[in-house]
Amino acid sequence: GSGQESARLFGRGSESRSCKLLMLLLFPLFWVVSKIRCRWYWFHLAMQFGFLYRELQVILYYYNLDHQWHWQVVAAHGSIWLAFLFVCWECWRFSAIRDSCTSAEAIDQVLDMVLLPVNYGFFCSLCVRILVLQSDHQNRSLVSALMESADIWEAWALWSVLELFVRVVDTNASRDARRANDADYQRFIEHFKGLSLQGVKLWIFILTLTIAFNVLMEGAVSLMAPTLCFSLYKECESCEEWYSSHYKLAASSVLYILCCFALVFVFTFERMFQEYLHDIKPVWKFWGVKGVVSVTYFQYLVLCYGLRLSDADATLWHCLLCCIEMPLLSILHATKAYPCGENEEWVIELLNSCAPPSEPKGGQEGHLDEGDRERDGDEAQDRELELRTAATAAEVEAGVAGDDGGN
Repeated sequence: GSGQESARLFGRGSESRSCKLLMLLLFPLFWVVSKIRCRWYWFHLAMQFGFLYRELQVILYYYNLDHQWHWQVVAAHGSIWLAFLFVCWECWRFSAIRDSCTSAEAIDQVLDMVLLPVNYGFFCSLCVRILVLQSDHQNRSLVSALMESADIWEAWALWSVLELFVRVVDTNASRDARRANDADYQRFIEHFKGLSLQGVKLWIFILTLTIAFNVLMEGAVSLMAPTLCFSLYKECESCEEWYSSHYKLAASSVLYILCCFALVFVFTFERMFQEYLHDIKPVWKFWGVKGVVSVTYFQYLVLCYGLRLSDADATLWHCLLCCIEMPLLSILHATKAYPCGENEEWVIELLNSCAPPSEPKGGQEGHLDEGDRERDGDEAQDRELELRTAATAAEVEAGVAGDDGGN
């Protein structure tokens, strides 16, 4: 009996030592996991890394088939990897500021613009790979849908720019002592802000619906059900041809008009409230997105009508040039539009906009809290009372002097 008891106690001691040893070994892993904070932008960049790695595998597969490198594919894919590295570096720098900010939403709006080069560029590199390595009719029909899908990212970035401007204007206008009691001005800001936001949102909504319909017709119906339009319309016309002749031109015209209106809304908002937006340097932020919209559109027109390239060649060169331009755009973001650093003037202004409206913006004229406004109001009333008293005393003295002269 005593032997069995000793064996049982020895077994318990061994289990206890094993548990302690296991906990000691797993503690560093638990500590590392506890320090990891899941952030949406890291998750997004991880997905982009997976997509780019898959593209690399596809390119290597075609290289193993014909043992030939295509410089267009190498240049496009290499440029996007370079833009990806720049964007990761910029997100890393902003992550520290985002964790210390009282409202992460403002930094998230900045990250929407910072991620634009790698998001837009990935679609362009995908189109280059399709046009060079898989240039059959079905795949070429997908290229226009892919390029239009990339436009959603630049539309989203433009919306984020406007939201950033609205946030700063709202905060600074609420702290401006000159406009604190001006109900008409506050109402004007509210109405114009709503008009600008609704205009940009309308463009994004119609753009998304149009691109979804385009992808459905050219990417799904024309490949999986090529005889659907023959059955529906009883005409010798495929769904791709029906879409091009009845819908595509009108949709492109409407989207171009709405895009112009959206740009005008953002530009006008920035010019009208420049006194409140001056510290965040809005010009570079606006042109960082507007440049993508304008350059990509007019670049394609120059290739088609200026150089008179065929549609396939113009699309290939357009996508290739866009890929090469994305690293340059990411450098522009990192150095001019969104330079990161806690001592950057625009970052300080943005962090001030995260604070509650009742808090003062220290060290800047024209932005006072409620206590300062009340003290200024009391001082103004005291000065006005002193002036009235002095004026009354002067009138009395003048009257007495007149009476003495008459006597």
